[in-house]
Amino acid sequence: MIRGSAAKGEKRKGGVEAMRAMARHIDGGGVICMTPDGPRGPRMRVKRGPIQLAKLAGAPLLAVTWATSNRIVFHKSWDRFILPLPFGRGALVWGDPIPPPPMDASDEQIEAARLRLENEMNRIAAEADRIAGVAPILPAEPPAAALAAEESLAK
Repeated sequence: MIRGSAAKGEKRKGGVEAMRAMARHIDGGGVICMTPDGPRGPRMRVKRGPIQLAKLAGAPLLAVTWATSNRIVFHKSWDRFILPLPFGRGALVWGDPIPPPPMDASDEQIEAARLRLENEMNRIAAEADRIAGVAPILPAEPPAAALAAEESLAK
């Protein structure tokens, strides 16, 4: 397990070191799994970390998700945490590989890759829910900055 988090103001939390360790792991033939919406959300909104790692390692992104029919959904949690229960019908769904942005990627290219991963994650999450026969959990409203970026990319 590789631990690290983004810095909070002046307080460093090992994020840079963790990113380098993950890139070395990928370079050595390993696989890294990340929760792309971060530890505090917003729910189902991809952060830049997975995109930056893909760029640094030159590795494609692969969205993977799951759903189960027998579950408890914690509706009061920010992410609608799911506790799977035994004896349910389940689905494991993965999307198409997303190529990493180039090493000299602009902010617009990074944001385009982030949006592509986010859209793919949400598409396959809805598909997994459909296969399992449960109501989909919807993404949180995107932050205002993300909405502005999406609008500028659409132009």
